[in-house]
Amino acid sequence: MPNQALATTTGQPGTWLLRSRHNYLVSGATPERGGTGEPWLAGELLVAALASCATSIVADAAAGRGLALHYLSVSASSERDPDEPGRYAAITLAFDLEGPSRQEAEALVAEFQATCPIYGTLSRGAPVRVDIRTTE
Repeated sequence: MPNQALATTTGQPGTWLLRSRHNYLVSGATPERGGTGEPWLAGELLVAALASCATSIVADAAAGRGLALHYLSVSASSERDPDEPGRYAAITLAFDLEGPSRQEAEALVAEFQATCPIYGTLSRGAPVRVDIRTTE
């Protein structure tokens, strides 16, 4: 089943209602584009989707390998390209794992990189840096 989402106006300028399956989320435009900047912005949703995919795959891969994963955090951020406003210059992922060794953490992140369609799509369109931090 393909992923689908619908964005609709709300009657409040610069604020959108997003729907996917039976889930709803409020998003909005930046103040420069007529929004308040209070709801989730599109770029934030993009990096949140990437972080969510990373967290899901790494946690599942750790469980599948019988690794103790006491804590997992994935931070995702993007930087706009100053020369091309319609693209990101870079996307950065920072993985914080507690439990796995450095080698195990790198293998878990490699599995994410090989199987996440969001990462696969973004990494081919914009450079993606991956930082891994471990606590054993």
